[in-house]
Amino acid sequence: MTRTLIPLLALALMAAACKKETPAAGGAETPKPAPEAKKGLEAADSNPEVVAAVKKVLECEWKRFGFTSKCEAYKSFTTSDLIKQGRADKTLVNMTEDGDEKVRWIAAGMLRQHGKLYESDPALAGRVVAALETEKSEMVAERLASAVSEIDLEGTKLVDKVIGLCKSGTEPVRAALIHHMLFRNRDSKKLYEFVKDAAKTAESVKVRQAAVRAFWVGTPRDKYGEVCKLWLDVAQTDKSEEVADTALRLAAQNPGGRCKEDYDAILELAGKKAKAGAVKNADVAYAVQYVHGQKQNASDVQKKRALSVAETLLKNEANKDMARSAALRFLAKELPTKAKALAKKHANDKSFFVKSAAKRVLEGK
Repeated sequence: MTRTLIPLLALALMAAACKKETPAAGGAETPKPAPEAKKGLEAADSNPEVVAAVKKVLECEWKRFGFTSKCEAYKSFTTSDLIKQGRADKTLVNMTEDGDEKVRWIAAGMLRQHGKLYESDPALAGRVVAALETEKSEMVAERLASAVSEIDLEGTKLVDKVIGLCKSGTEPVRAALIHHMLFRNRDSKKLYEFVKDAAKTAESVKVRQAAVRAFWVGTPRDKYGEVCKLWLDVAQTDKSEEVADTALRLAAQNPGGRCKEDYDAILELAGKKAKAGAVKNADVAYAVQYVHGQKQNASDVQKKRALSVAETLLKNEANKDMARSAALRFLAKELPTKAKALAKKHANDKSFFVKSAAKRVLEGK
């Protein structure tokens, strides 16, 4: 009986094994999951020539601020026809999603320098903005912010997303976006109003400074008068001397007399600061000089007053050295005879910069 039972058990085990190996109903095996698509530099649609060139760059020495043009591979890549005129935009956008910070750094810089297609393509532009949203490297993020600033934000429907980044990003990212994005997007009323408000209300000095400077090349054609008033307002009220004086200089410097209605107020404020010894940087001296140089747009009275303010700024040693030396150089250009007399008085000035400027005036340089 035992001999009969053993063969039967063996047959049963073999049948069970065959049953487990039998395909599922219908005869089809369970499909294996497809391999995950590669991203970044190795993405399937990346240009092989660009990939090869980037891999050569990655052999360069990586320094604190990235790769330098001293590395021939990097220098060659940045000037290569492979990436000019947006030819490599798809590959560069892929690279912004790479896991290697160095690859993303290269991509961000080259998009800013040579990108074209991504600026108006909604899909590519959206990926660059998304890359900035998730970027953890400050060094890469600043470069990406500059690349994002080149996008047609209205055309790609990314205005709200980028404004969100201007509110939530790191300080360098917010400043970079606000400083650059108006130039390509001067027709966007929403962006204009946002940057205008940032110039007055942003908590960060760096961001307010960026907003003030943004209007130098980013002012809409019908907003010049409004921006002049904004600059004057900031010059008069901002708590940061750096921001205030930058605004004062830009209002005076704006070409074509766009801010000529504010010249008296500019000179009044500059004169007040000079007299009080409250001039902290050379922008005030340059503001006075720019008003004087506005040819037909500044009156003779205003030009005379500009020279008087410069003289006051120079004489008051409480004003900062660089501003005083700038004032002396301005006077030397416009009033050479009088400037020589002033230079003699300041030949031994306590300030190295003023003393150096005085020496050059006396030497006729």
